Amino acid sequence: MIRVLQGNLSRCILAQHLLRQRIFDGKVDICIISEQHSNFQDGLWFADETGTAALSIANTKNITAINSGSGAGFVWIETPTAYFMSVYLSPNEGISVFRQKLATIEDAIGKFNGGVIVAGDFNAKSAEWGAAFSDTRGNEVADAAARLDLIVLNTGNTTTFRGPGYQESVIDITLATPRIGNTIESWTVSEEYNGSDHQYVTFSVGLVPGSAPQCTLYKRKWNASKLDVDALRTSFIRSIPTLQRNPSPSTHKETEEIVTRTMNIILDS
Repeated sequence: MIRVLQGNLSRCILAQHLLRQRIFDGKVDICIISEQHSNFQDGLWFADETGTAALSIANTKNITAINSGSGAGFVWIETPTAYFMSVYLSPNEGISVFRQKLATIEDAIGKFNGGVIVAGDFNAKSAEWGAAFSDTRGNEVADAAARLDLIVLNTGNTTTFRGPGYQESVIDITLATPRIGNTIESWTVSEEYNGSDHQYVTFSVGLVPGSAPQCTLYKRKWNASKLDVDALRTSFIRSIPTLQRNPSPSTHKETEEIVTRTMNIILDS
């Protein structure tokens, strides 16, 4: 079993110090971290370019990084058992920036060849992971997860963020590809004090250390928000020989109907 701790440290030095003790007490193998106070300067610490997402290997007997990569708001490592990705998407950035970063994360995950666990503070609310309501960001994340065939591992509706003034919400999410997700046990929101306004999330991954990555065939779906409808329609029409041989109004109308039906099927898939 691989023991995982997921948490947002709120850029608090106390929270980062307490994390070390929690790793020892809980026999944690890998930490998936958001908003770290600082980056550790060792080969077992992997951070994104903005310093807001990190992965820390706490037990080198169970976890070995054989590849890694990062972008704005995310960092990932490839291990012999699975890919692990840490994500942080700021609530202070506009929806266009949020969508751009989410699209980059989606593209990165789509290139992985194996089981994937994605976790972090997405600052997105959805009933799918226990929030009281769904907002625009939550819908965007849920759509991206569906396109990548990722399942939500959050269990129940225990809040993960508890800010000043009794503001509470569920914005820390854990996602995984189905084959890996089915091995995950004991997903829990910890109630212990950790120096942050986010609660720890802990879970265990039931993989044999040193085993080969599970090959996953992703069920990729169309992302209609990126589709250039006019270009697709023009491409369809130009590729139909009937129009080139007989460009009459009736033939053109019949072709347009075929194209429209075909595009509707694509957009609905």
